[in-house]
Amino acid sequence: MVEPTPLSVAEQTQISRALIIWLNSFPELPAGVKKLSFQSLPKAGPAMSMGGLAGAVKTAEYIDGSYEAQYPFAIVYRVLPKDDNARLNAQSILNDFGEWMEQQAAFPNIGAGRIVTEVSRTSTPGLAYRDDAGNEDYQGLYVLKYEQEG
Repeated sequence: MVEPTPLSVAEQTQISRALIIWLNSFPELPAGVKKLSFQSLPKAGPAMSMGGLAGAVKTAEYIDGSYEAQYPFAIVYRVLPKDDNARLNAQSILNDFGEWMEQQAAFPNIGAGRIVTEVSRTSTPGLAYRDDAGNEDYQGLYVLKYEQEG
């Protein structure tokens, strides 16, 4: 079996830039969150961040130079929950984000000759980290799939 070809750093950076702009158009950002940052969270929530994950690869390559690819990413929501209801709300927000992405008719413009075909959830959001102060990071995993013209 042939190993998938990793995406170039330049291509991943271009996708990250376009994706963060698109994600910040989500109409239901939680109270206290003005926008998603890129791979950065303050010590205390509420805050949200987006970052790319390992596995950004060409999933199919063709003779004419075109290819299909995927860019996996995570959205992290940092909160200081007071109770279980607040924890469930944190998960719900990440699920709502995923549902919103999946229902969009217009995807982000990720560069010349690239056409986004799908943005979808790849996991159920869950607790990823809890610090000594009680802040909790909830994480949802998603994937952007696209085609590159040859």
